[in-house]
Amino acid sequence: MGRERAIIRWDVHRQILLEELERLKRTRPASAGQEAAEEATRERIAELQARLQAMGPSPQAKMG
Repeated sequence: MGRERAIIRWDVHRQILLEELERLKRTRPASAGQEAAEEATRERIAELQARLQAMGPSPQAKMG
């Protein structure tokens, strides 16, 4: 049961990070007067990508 919870927790956490990443990529500020907001968005995207990378592969063994 503990392993199943770890797999579900990993999957949910990964999905949350992916959804936030997609939301940030879609809602990037487009106006030239918002460089600070654009830089903050880029930093957040980089942080989320690093967290996804740090999570590593799924703890569930894949067949094939």
